[in-house]
Amino acid sequence: MLLVNDLIDLDPGQKKGRVSSILAKGKPYWNESESFRYHWLLEIMAQAAATVCGALRGSDHGAPAPGFLLSIREWALLQRPPLVPGDAMLAEVTIETEMDALSQASITLEYQGETVARSMMSFYQETRGSVS
Repeated sequence: MLLVNDLIDLDPGQKKGRVSSILAKGKPYWNESESFRYHWLLEIMAQAAATVCGALRGSDHGAPAPGFLLSIREWALLQRPPLVPGDAMLAEVTIETEMDALSQASITLEYQGETVARSMMSFYQETRGSVS
């Protein structure tokens, strides 16, 4: 269920990155009448954070490391733009803390230059060479 499309840029020194997500037709965030279900922004943000964290740890951009969301420490839906298939979202991710395979990230999600949502999430993501 990959909901992110591309790692746009990465700043290892600041532990930051930006990830794009194109809202594609047929993904689970649309209801039967093609209306966007806004709680899915959380999953887009979580996948963006995992993408940036994995890239900072040196994994291949196209090979996400296994992991899962541990907690959502903060969540704010600031607006509900009328999203349609083909719209582009931009996630800006900052990795705030890391300890082995555990990380905490702050994420903002933008649509057409406006901040739509922000969150602080903690997650587990296997590091390169770790054993499950």
